[in-house]
Amino acid sequence: MCHGLQSVIPLWKQVDYFREYKRRLAAHLGAAEAEAVVSDAVYAISMGTNDFIENYFAGTTRRYLQFGVGEYTDFLVGLARGLLVELYGLGARKVAFTGLAAAGCLPLVRARRMMFCAEEYNAAARAFNGALRGMIAELADGLPGAQLRFADVYDFFADILGDPARYGKPCIYR
Repeated sequence: MCHGLQSVIPLWKQVDYFREYKRRLAAHLGAAEAEAVVSDAVYAISMGTNDFIENYFAGTTRRYLQFGVGEYTDFLVGLARGLLVELYGLGARKVAFTGLAAAGCLPLVRARRMMFCAEEYNAAARAFNGALRGMIAELADGLPGAQLRFADVYDFFADILGDPARYGKPCIYR
C-alpha cells in the first residue's frame, strides 16, 4: 500500500540502488559483461508529477515560498539533468524520459477542486515538458553515444481525461 510522499524514493537513493545493482551484476557476470548489459539496457524515467502536485501546489512543503513556478521548473529540470549525467557516467546510454501528463486534470487534483481541472497545474506541466525536452536534446548532443529521448505524454492523457468514453468506459470524474 502506498502512503504518499513517505514512499517516494529520492533521486540520490535511486542512483545508489543503481550503483548497488551494477556491483551485484559485475559480481555475477564479470565487469565487462555487466558494463555491456548496463550500456545496452533501456531506462525509463519519470519525475515531476508529485513534485508539482504535492510538493509545490498542495503546499505540503515550502517549495511554493522558495520558488515561482518557472524557477521551480528550472530547479526540477536541473535535477533531471544531473540525474541523466550521473546515469551516463555509470554507463546508461539509452534513456527515455517521460514528460508530465495534464496534471491539473488528474483525479486527485479534480477531487480537491470540486471536479474542475486546475489550469495552473496544466500550464506548469506544459512549461516543464518544454524545458525538459530542450534540456534532453541539448544533453543528447553533448554526450557521446547517448540515446536520450523525451516522451511527451501530455496530449495523450489530456485526450483520455477529456473524453474517457472514447477509450471504453465513462469516467466518474467527468
